[in-house]
Amino acid sequence: GGTAEENIARWGSQFERSPAPKTTVETVAGMKVHRVQASGTYLAPGGPAMQSQGKKPGYRLIGAIVEAPDGLVFFKCTGPAATIAANEKAFDGLVKSIQKSSSAKF
Repeated sequence: GGTAEENIARWGSQFERSPAPKTTVETVAGMKVHRVQASGTYLAPGGPAMQSQGKKPGYRLIGAIVEAPDGLVFFKCTGPAATIAANEKAFDGLVKSIQKSSSAKF
């Protein structure tokens, strides 16, 4: 939960002594999209208290937070830097494919 900025800060805190995540903002299908990148030693948070499950050096995160009409929508991919690099184009394609839907109600 929280704002886009709070989520970006939380994602950045999942990396040990990492600089603030790199962020950009773009518009896709008329919606504001916050793009996020972070890298370094991933703390692998998990469990109810989101405690580190062990440090994983050489990891990278790419993410997107969409300001959709009914609230924020999150896309996040974290893994070894080489794996993320190999799949970044597909992730970008996923984000670029989002559309507004006037009929979907969940």
